[in-house]
Amino acid sequence: MTDKYALFLGCTIPTKDFGYEASLRKVCGKIGIEIADMEGYICCGYPSETPVAHDTWLAMSAYNIALAEDMGLDMMVPCNGCYGALKRANKILKEDAKEREHINEILKDTGRHVKGEIEIKHLIEVLHSKKDEIVKLIKKPLKIAAAPHLGCHIIRPSEIMQLENPDILDEMIELTGAESVDYTSKDKCCGNVLRGLDEKISLEISKEKLQELKDAGADCMITICPACHIQYDLGQMEIKTKYKEEYGIPVLHYPQLLGLAMGLGADELGIPFLKVKADEMLAKL
Repeated sequence: MTDKYALFLGCTIPTKDFGYEASLRKVCGKIGIEIADMEGYICCGYPSETPVAHDTWLAMSAYNIALAEDMGLDMMVPCNGCYGALKRANKILKEDAKEREHINEILKDTGRHVKGEIEIKHLIEVLHSKKDEIVKLIKKPLKIAAAPHLGCHIIRPSEIMQLENPDILDEMIELTGAESVDYTSKDKCCGNVLRGLDEKISLEISKEKLQELKDAGADCMITICPACHIQYDLGQMEIKTKYKEEYGIPVLHYPQLLGLAMGLGADELGIPFLKVKADEMLAKL
């Protein structure tokens, strides 16, 4: 059976994170998840998700939700920040008729009208729902230690996100044959949100986790969010320059790990785009 979703890539993936997009398209195609690109989508509104700019954020998210509704499809989101903003907006627009009417009035000149008819799903949730099919597609079980980083916005605030399985990324890593590394700071923030405010604190948050992974013998880190990925991938280059410390831990997007286990090549999965090269890890495979 083929599942079809409206793909919301957001801002960061198409501009800075080409490997994530390449790998998710390859993997979804192999599994039978059909992707419909959302032509004309806009920013999810996450940067404006504050009480001060509430209407701005909600109208931006609503525009994208209405676009997916017009396509007749649930939305699949591979970015935690976008997922958090869109899922929260979707909940408000479905449950609060007065707020929905107010936002639709704002959207009137755009030709969009949100009805509250679709669901917002994270890429990892969609992949998890297909795990029985995925098992059959594993050609090269990975004998490596992979450390999961789930990220913040997929689980917080819990009353809105309602992630049923907090171990979802661990389970999906182990589906590839890899060992999911458990570690103390596993659920801590990556620090990306502080990049523009205090670079020192931002990098120190990353350093703590990277050192823990190095001590644990992790061959790689696995992320499901472009912001988290940038923080640990590009961040390692910044840490090397600023602190003269080198960890050498490649940071893969989950679809890249899964693609390797399916027998896909590193190039077609966008792995050469990684700042921290994965040559040593790939040699183990």
